[in-house]
Amino acid sequence: MLKKQNVYKFINLKRSEALKVISQSKYAIVSKENNLSFFAIDCVSHGLHIFYNKNLKLNNSIKTNMYTGIDFNDLGYSIKKIDSLIGNKKKKYFFKAYTKNFLNYLN
Repeated sequence: MLKKQNVYKFINLKRSEALKVISQSKYAIVSKENNLSFFAIDCVSHGLHIFYNKNLKLNNSIKTNMYTGIDFNDLGYSIKKIDSLIGNKKKKYFFKAYTKNFLNYLN
């Protein structure tokens, strides 16, 4: 179990509650199985930097620097990577999804 200051784990929130937490956050870790879940899309829409399972590849119709792959099977490596990126402040984030290909991805 992680015991870090300002790190919180939430389970089974209603969407309205999740959006409140997201709006107060800077970073999120998305589930191991889906890096484009509704939660992840809500995080992107609020400008959060997202850490995702590096074994899942982002669809090539998506161009972004808001996603960083971490190794869900190596906690030490992942914590080091997250800590190093949290120190980088004031970075401009972008998320571009090429609509035609992205809509095919969602099917």
